[in-house]
Amino acid sequence: MKRLVALTLVIVLVLGVSVTGYAAPDWKQGGGLPPGIQKQITLAMFTNLKDLDMVPWAKNAMEKMSVKGLIKGYGDNTFKPNSSVSQLEAVVMALRVLGWEEDARSSKYANNLLSKYKGGRLDPWAYGYVNVAYEKGILDEVDIMYFNPNSAAKRWEVAKYFVRALDKEDIAEDHMRDKLDFKDYTAIPVGAVGYIYVMNDLGLMVGNANGTFNPNGAVSRAEMAVLLERIDGKVDRDTDGNEIYGRVVEIDAKNYELKLNVDGSQKWYEGIDRIAVYKDGEYYDFDELKRGDYVEILLNSSGKVIFIEFKDENEDKIISDFRGEVRDVDARNREITIKSGTAVFTFSVKSDADIRLNGKDADLKDIKAGDSVRLKVDDRNRVIKLSAEGDHDIDEKEEVEGTIYKLRDDQIRVKVGNNYYTFDIEDDTKVYIDEKKAEAEDLMADMPVVVRFQGDTALRIMAESLETELEGVITGLSAKDDTITVKVGSRTRTLSVNKNTAVRVNGKAAGFKELAVGMKVTVRYRAGLALRINAEDAVAEVEGVITSVNTSREYITVEVGRRAYTYSVADADIYVEGDSADIEDLVVGMTVELELLYDSTVNEVDAWLEEVEGIVQTSLDDDDEEINLWVYDTIVTYELDEDVEVELDDDDGDLEDIERGDRVVLEFEDGLVVLIKVK
Repeated sequence: MKRLVALTLVIVLVLGVSVTGYAAPDWKQGGGLPPGIQKQITLAMFTNLKDLDMVPWAKNAMEKMSVKGLIKGYGDNTFKPNSSVSQLEAVVMALRVLGWEEDARSSKYANNLLSKYKGGRLDPWAYGYVNVAYEKGILDEVDIMYFNPNSAAKRWEVAKYFVRALDKEDIAEDHMRDKLDFKDYTAIPVGAVGYIYVMNDLGLMVGNANGTFNPNGAVSRAEMAVLLERIDGKVDRDTDGNEIYGRVVEIDAKNYELKLNVDGSQKWYEGIDRIAVYKDGEYYDFDELKRGDYVEILLNSSGKVIFIEFKDENEDKIISDFRGEVRDVDARNREITIKSGTAVFTFSVKSDADIRLNGKDADLKDIKAGDSVRLKVDDRNRVIKLSAEGDHDIDEKEEVEGTIYKLRDDQIRVKVGNNYYTFDIEDDTKVYIDEKKAEAEDLMADMPVVVRFQGDTALRIMAESLETELEGVITGLSAKDDTITVKVGSRTRTLSVNKNTAVRVNGKAAGFKELAVGMKVTVRYRAGLALRINAEDAVAEVEGVITSVNTSREYITVEVGRRAYTYSVADADIYVEGDSADIEDLVVGMTVELELLYDSTVNEVDAWLEEVEGIVQTSLDDDDEEINLWVYDTIVTYELDEDVEVELDDDDGDLEDIERGDRVVLEFEDGLVVLIKVK
């Protein structure tokens, strides 16, 4: 079902209610608005959302992104702009803005992902989204091990998802060691600096007015709408033809029709009556459109224009969309030439571009002149996605996995069990060693290898060094499978261990069982087997005061100095007053120490009640066993010790002296209030 079918129903309902009492059948039947109220029209009339005015600075973004289906409202006609976006919602929105939602809806939960996914429980509808996010590299193997779909997405996590979706991780990797110009730079997790650099450099996620970025803060739905609007303006992502860009050639203001020049072809489009025309945050009449204006139009499921927005044709695009006919393919130099309208373009094709012919995975050499093609091109003029349709098919490709037995005369011979396979190495055969580009002459006998081939030709050779070293962070350990998983930059590597693997922890000889997730590690390995492992602890501590607790989403907000940070505690060990506890035992006002792993994952929470200041909500008497305070915008109940003391103006007092509205300071022992100071 197309994205705007549901929107059409909303429009019918909204406009049907709006026009009650009028008698002009032309606009009733056309689905528009009664004459004379054009200036009142806004996108809110299409979304029917009633709480957008709660966040005025994001209202236009929320309207537009809701109409486009990129971030949707709730069944009670609310948008909930101040609610946090979950990790799963952030991933879904990244797929939507890049035009991959249909892929996600039709995708099944692949077996290779199912065996690796160790994150929180997914509802069945989410399987396809997570699978496509994994296939597209938005989520990597570390992410799917620790993915918490219902946890509030942090700003650094959202930055990571969208940088990967925009295929700019290589730039992020180049800036992972930069010192960013934010006052809270040190709060950015290791491995997230480059992602924040890219999003800030593109103007998609910027700092706050006070010079901070708040990397661990949760992203609200209003903030996400603004981010999506910024990305939407820089990405040509339409997959079903509902969004069209073109130059106005002619308009028929009486009948709400306009002719556009789209990629050299001219076509008339019919709009609904009193259509919304949007420019720079303002709404205009349809007849204010002029010949030569460059616009984006949005079509409903009936093909009618329901929304028009003025656009800057020369705006820099992160990802552009081109359609046309293939003129020439140079597979060796990885170039493709297409004719789009009356123009001819030549693009380079990335080595890892997603290429499909007639819906099937393909290589560049499978694309032929005359094929109808659609390209996604990044801002460096490189094709990142190619979808072609033609009257020819492709040969099936296969893979073998084994070890290199022999290399000679541009051939590779691979041993797989007791069988041997020989393949030709051609000029355009891709060769990688340890996932880095290499040359065929760099290959050596006995290297572990995976060869993708077609016929007798090797298309891609993925080999491993005989002995090499990697440095990263431990993200997985399995005594059952005798494996260690290490994250290096944005990639992960799983290696085998055996009784001969030498292990040292913090400089001392140790065993495999003494290794732990989160440790920094250097591993020397050969042919997938870890030979030597040197590990050291990599844990940070944070101390502050709990200012909010969300038990349903399992996260807490902690005030550290003058700043507040939100942390997921879903996988953490929690202790209250020294005893094992659950998130339900945490209360606002508690002093807390957090033990953080390398990526700001909370490993342990130690909380206790020490001193709390707040406003009394109900007067007390000597029989009361608890006190209610307004603390950090929350009403919190604290239990009183049976021998609680009251200090009033430096004199002793009684509970009955405490009245509603008094500001008090509570002091605790073993979780109970032992002293109340009235200020």
